[in-house]
Amino acid sequence: MKKTIVLLTTLLSFSFQSKAQTEPIVYNGQEMWFLLLNKFEINDHWSAGNELHIRRHDVFNQQKQLIVRPWIDYKAADGFVASFGYSYLRSAGHGEFINDITTNEHNIWEQVTLSHSPWSNVEFSHRLRLEHRWSQVQPEPMDEDIPVVYRNRFRYRLTAKVDISQRWYAHIFDELWVNVNEGIHITNFDRNWIYAGIGYNVNKNLTVELAYLNQWDNIAVGYYNNQGLQVTVVTQF
Repeated sequence: MKKTIVLLTTLLSFSFQSKAQTEPIVYNGQEMWFLLLNKFEINDHWSAGNELHIRRHDVFNQQKQLIVRPWIDYKAADGFVASFGYSYLRSAGHGEFINDITTNEHNIWEQVTLSHSPWSNVEFSHRLRLEHRWSQVQPEPMDEDIPVVYRNRFRYRLTAKVDISQRWYAHIFDELWVNVNEGIHITNFDRNWIYAGIGYNVNKNLTVELAYLNQWDNIAVGYYNNQGLQVTVVTQF
């Protein structure tokens, strides 16, 4: 845990120093995201799931991204889950950078989630994910083909869930993303998300959640600061 805290402090210090030195341009946007999350319990140790993300920019007006993400979980012990998954991302030009080019990404990832409950109604979790990405990137003006680049990325998410009643709960997380090279050394800050939501357990198989999301994304010409709402529907079988 101490090593994790030192790593996160170093990453945040690096990103703040970079911003202070370069005085980057910041673009702003408003977004609306929808997430359908399906979970299937196979036995006491194994489970599987899938995520479907539909993301819109300028509230509903512009298409931004479609994501399909299946995965498998292995619960090794209470508070320890290892995961393996695949993601397909289809991204359209939006906001300040509208164009006719749609790019695709395929990635595979490994993940470990550690959780603990210091109080009966509060659970903290630490999610560490390493992504291996095959991404199409924006071509040069005269290029006919969209090139594919291989990259790695590390993500750390600190989450708190607080039960307010038997049906209502609060869900808060902060997630830091950094790009890493093939030797798994940090190369640069990629993005940071802050999420604050309220959820309602309709029954044991269905949950609905509404949240505010604040995103800082590092782009080639500065930063995007997108703010908006996310609606999440979770089904469990």
